[in-house]
Amino acid sequence: MFVLFCGVGEAFDENLTNTSILVFNKQQESLLLDCGFTAATNYWKYAPHPLDLDGLYISHLHGDHFLGTSLLLLRFYEEQRTKELHIFGPAGIKEKTLQALELAYPKIKDKLPFSIVFTETCSEQEINFKNFTLLPLTSIHAIPSLGVKISSQGKTLYYSGDGQPDSNLLNHLKEVDLLILETYKATQEVPGHSSITSALHLAKTCQAKELALVHLNRDTRKDSQTLFQILQNNQGIKVLLPAPGTICWL
Repeated sequence: MFVLFCGVGEAFDENLTNTSILVFNKQQESLLLDCGFTAATNYWKYAPHPLDLDGLYISHLHGDHFLGTSLLLLRFYEEQRTKELHIFGPAGIKEKTLQALELAYPKIKDKLPFSIVFTETCSEQEINFKNFTLLPLTSIHAIPSLGVKISSQGKTLYYSGDGQPDSNLLNHLKEVDLLILETYKATQEVPGHSSITSALHLAKTCQAKELALVHLNRDTRKDSQTLFQILQNNQGIKVLLPAPGTICWL
């Protein structure tokens, strides 16, 4: 597998688009993880073959992870996509997606030249999709949020969405190849969010091969001295602070 970071920012970052991550397997099948307010344009900027997207996984229904879906679907319409699209997400994903699409672009749903297959996700209920295996896992957030462990051809990654790790998470993440974790603050534990120090601890505990930090608070990201000090003391963990367009091979 390889991972392409289309966006890495939090909800209000004026310099970075919302966190959105494109995953490919050896068969070049693809999954986009989250698509917030500002994410769809960066997907189109960085995806090598944007019309070929196989699936979209939505971790939770906050706008910075979900509300770019309408723009993505409209762009597919304008580019005359015909390929079926699968959308995975929490309870209500079909209703909310179609409601948002109707609000954004009235009457467009009936004009889409491709079909959409919706699948509601449940924590720890495995989904087999093409040559991917998806395992949604609970994150502790203000609303229901499901990160996802993705496996394909012997490689695994975990994307947290937003939230602090659930107590059961470690049972599923031992020796994962790549952890992609939301880290809103450097050391401060904000309710419903993780921190860089917590992410480093989780990566060490589960013996992850690599850790990627995304969704940093805009002010945290600007504090380069603090970030440098924390990452310098990374306890031997390989840490990546990706930018839009960064590619990570597993």
